[in-house]
Amino acid sequence: MLQNLLFYLKLAWLCLRLLLSLLVFALTFLMHKINQEKAWQIMLVIVICLIWLFNFSLIKQKNTPQINLKKITDVQNLEEVASQTQLQAQTMILTEAKLQEKLDYYEALTNKKINSLGLWLNLQQLNEAAGRSDRAQEYFNKAQQIEPRLKL
Repeated sequence: MLQNLLFYLKLAWLCLRLLLSLLVFALTFLMHKINQEKAWQIMLVIVICLIWLFNFSLIKQKNTPQINLKKITDVQNLEEVASQTQLQAQTMILTEAKLQEKLDYYEALTNKKINSLGLWLNLQQLNEAAGRSDRAQEYFNKAQQIEPRLKL
């Protein structure tokens, strides 16, 4: 298994070097094809676009909820649910009491006039887990006021 992993790592490194070489070749070809002055402007635009795309993906990842919530009502089911979700590292298991505690905490933050995208998304997710879809939609709408590109 270690041999396979090393093989795939070497292959990935080779592919990365090939892509880098192709990028350098393309930029060199572009500089020879176009005037030196225009090539720098075009390369600057390309670099800015690449940075923008990278930042856009980070923003999208940041605004996406990173956990799944599961509400359980019976403590005996806790072991069964935990064994089913072992492979999903991003799953949080909450009892009804813990869920209500988290909801109260976040509601207290809203009473302090905190207007945060993360707060509204957390409240939406917790209310969805509690079965309050109308409140969850209300909080999602507040999150959309901050970030209109959000989709449910």
